[in-house]
Amino acid sequence: MNSNNPLEFANFFEYPLSIYFRTKDFKKEELIKDKRKYFKDWSKRIYTNMKTNVVSYDKKRKEVKVKISFTYKIYNGKKVLTGVSNHLLTILKKDKKLMVTAVELWKKK
Repeated sequence: MNSNNPLEFANFFEYPLSIYFRTKDFKKEELIKDKRKYFKDWSKRIYTNMKTNVVSYDKKRKEVKVKISFTYKIYNGKKVLTGVSNHLLTILKKDKKLMVTAVELWKKK
């Protein structure tokens, strides 16, 4: 999902997202707007040290929750931000495709 195209990026999600960070029922138009701004503001982005861990799996619902952690370095032409990002993704198998239905922040313990 390391794309510079908000429309392409948006195709990985099932809408509305049940939660997108702290916002519930996040619509596709909102995600595209958010990603356009992010991609414009932070034109240079590097993500490394990606780690994943399956937290839960619901076979009946075809849903998995995955913790993902990665280091980032983003640059906007004036300043550089670096750090570690930790997310909890809910992923659903639908029509033979994997679709993200929720994106949450999680605290690494």
